[in-house]
Amino acid sequence: DKESQLYKKKKAKNIIQDVFDFIIDRSEKKYIMEISLIDHEENNC
Repeated sequence: DKESQLYKKKKAKNIIQDVFDFIIDRSEKKYIMEISLIDHEENNC
């Protein structure tokens, strides 16, 4: 029926959102780490 199809679509969208958030979160953390490492190296000169 239509209701369960809608539910499945919504669920799939949520999963995609979760995965997307996870990837963004990881890449942002990595980016921040790299910036702080570069910062640290410059301060040591």
